[in-house]
Amino acid sequence: MKVGDRTRSAMVTVVDSNSVEVLYDGIYSDDEEEEGIAIMESALVSLETFEYSNEDFGVEELRKQGAILAKMRDFGAGIRILEKASRKISGVVSVGANIVLVDMTFDDRGVMQDPMMGTIGTIEEDMSSIELMIDEDLVVPLKDKAMVPVPCHGSQSLVLISICSEIAKFALKIEPCIPAITVKYTAVIIAICNCILSKQEHIDWDDGMTDGRRIVDILFNATVLKSRAHILQSRLKQASIDIKRAVMLKPADAGARQMVSPQLSCVPDSPLVFTG
Repeated sequence: MKVGDRTRSAMVTVVDSNSVEVLYDGIYSDDEEEEGIAIMESALVSLETFEYSNEDFGVEELRKQGAILAKMRDFGAGIRILEKASRKISGVVSVGANIVLVDMTFDDRGVMQDPMMGTIGTIEEDMSSIELMIDEDLVVPLKDKAMVPVPCHGSQSLVLISICSEIAKFALKIEPCIPAITVKYTAVIIAICNCILSKQEHIDWDDGMTDGRRIVDILFNATVLKSRAHILQSRLKQASIDIKRAVMLKPADAGARQMVSPQLSCVPDSPLVFTG
């Protein structure tokens, strides 16, 4: 259904003479479920066929569908489709699987814990915690943590990075935007890139060797995008940390300072504004 210059999925609940009432699901919106919203029938657009198909689409087809929905500016539906692609390429959470854990909480200073990537050793039956094998085995409680499985093969991990990047960008284009989704998926990208650059053995690069400079570029872009999301969350301390990390990745790149300046210009007396 069209709303202004964007499209938003909804279910028709009542049909009148020249208008209908719809129910928004609110899954990827800060809005709660909205029921009984009257819409002119002329504003309705049918769902794309793939949106209600039971066909088991592959990863690349799902990504194409996400792009189609983005062109329609239905970014919430686009995220749903891309998360299907993410799950399809990554597999399920199970013992022996690689996983990124993102703690979505902030400490008293307004700082997030860095994302952790490792191999699952054991999983508590009630899913309250897992044993994560990194340099040493850690028992990690799962409360307030987002879990994203990561493929073992290098080429598939790069595809996952691309999918996570698309989801992170879509989340800032929804109205109202949802920066927490951007934080989650950029943190996943950051964890995978750091794993690659530190030559950890969680990912097999025999089928997907890549240029370290390309990984630094990906890491830089994800870090900048994450900082923008934190600014929108009014988490300026964490945004400052991410900006500094971006500058350290590309110290000679003036854009590392300037890319976030428009977002920061509205923050009074912000210590984060860089002038180049």
